[in-house]
Amino acid sequence: MAMKMVSAAVTPAGTTGAADGTAVMTPAHNGKLYAVYLDYASVTSVTNVEIRLGTPAVSIFTKNDNATDGWWFPRFKPRSNTCAPWTSEVAADGQMPPVFGQLTLAVTSSTPATNAVTAYAFIAEAE
Repeated sequence: MAMKMVSAAVTPAGTTGAADGTAVMTPAHNGKLYAVYLDYASVTSVTNVEIRLGTPAVSIFTKNDNATDGWWFPRFKPRSNTCAPWTSEVAADGQMPPVFGQLTLAVTSSTPATNAVTAYAFIAEAE
């Protein structure tokens, strides 16, 4: 498994507790989201962070009401084609959200500070 890292920093605009902003993580990648590291810079504790796919623009990672740097390992619970939860054990790599193209970092309810949130997305690239 080849691991790649993409990052972006957001400088939100607005007032404290209501500042918003987005940034595109480049370059584009094809694989699965393995981990996310968030680096906060003196922001309000109600800061919300979301990482979205470019197309479709759906969320693959969300961390709300947080201002503490840290690692997260996003996983989802797989479902059958009838939308029932799988009852058997599933390998962790089968639970990682898919990534294709460029990711978008969105920050809301934050502080208008330079590079208020920097996100690092670690992607297990498709072989």
